Amino acid sequence: MKRRCIVPRATAVVSSFAAAILAGVLLSSAPARADLNVHVDIRNAPPPPHIVFHARPHEVFYPGQRVYVVDDPGVGDSDCFRYGGYYWVFREGYWYRSARWRGPFMVVHPRYVPQAFYRVPATRWKHHPGNPPGPARRGRQGPDRRDGPRDAPLNDRGRR
Repeated sequence: MKRRCIVPRATAVVSSFAAAILAGVLLSSAPARADLNVHVDIRNAPPPPHIVFHARPHEVFYPGQRVYVVDDPGVGDSDCFRYGGYYWVFREGYWYRSARWRGPFMVVHPRYVPQAFYRVPATRWKHHPGNPPGPARRGRQGPDRRDGPRDAPLNDRGRR
């Protein structure tokens, strides 16, 4: 008769031990996470545009944004602006920048593109890119959003 009592107790001990191990495994596991990674790769950008101006290009000033829209046939099918001491070109989904209207233009990561371009009326664009990327879309403005890229990467000549 004593054996009947021992078997249920042994089963109860084994069951509680298994439940404790299972609870330990479940409680020590890493919490579930949801990650979203967005990667913009400018290494695959097409070559910089070869824009030829024979004289300083014609520009239209938009005072609210302090942006000049380059309205010149030499731009071709690209969108071109002057802002913050640089000429900016939007072509095939990529941004390019040059300190001079004659070039050379270098590819620029979207985070360094001033937000002011996105406020230029869509009727002044040939190919409007839509919304600004990341922080600019949420209304955050740093110095690079207002006055041009202060912390832009250096090119091969050591210039921004």
